[in-house]
Amino acid sequence: MGDLRFPEGQQTPPATCQFMADCTRFYNDRELKHMLDVKNVVKAALNVWIFSLVLVLGLGIWAWFGDWWREYRRGLSRGGWLTAILIAAILLLVLVAFGVVFVAFHNIFFQSGTWTFLYSDSLIRLFPERFWRDTFLAVGVISGGLGIILGYLARVKDSKG
Repeated sequence: MGDLRFPEGQQTPPATCQFMADCTRFYNDRELKHMLDVKNVVKAALNVWIFSLVLVLGLGIWAWFGDWWREYRRGLSRGGWLTAILIAAILLLVLVAFGVVFVAFHNIFFQSGTWTFLYSDSLIRLFPERFWRDTFLAVGVISGGLGIILGYLARVKDSKG
């Protein structure tokens, strides 16, 4: 990303360039630093996801052979429904106050001030706030939907009465 340049004759607004040679770069140093931070956060999130998936699958195998499969499925079902409920609450918050959610998200995962950019910066022009709101909503709908599916498919019917 650091090697990307604007086409011949185009440049960023000179007010955002420290040196004239910087004006032909597509991303400035702050943008590149943020993208490195994003890469590290995504790697960490993927590691947590993989660990969680292995743990859930391992517990499933243990439950199958340990004769507590029914309780395991009940836990999966409840976890799915709980996920769907929590995601629904987050989606409502995103719809009502996306700016607050966006700032809180960035304050949790990034150092203060490292994720704010000028409207003339390439990252903002390529990925405006509306893009991120729609992305939050899409990821939330998919996650909530998967929670509902898990809650429904893993449910355990009572054998009583």
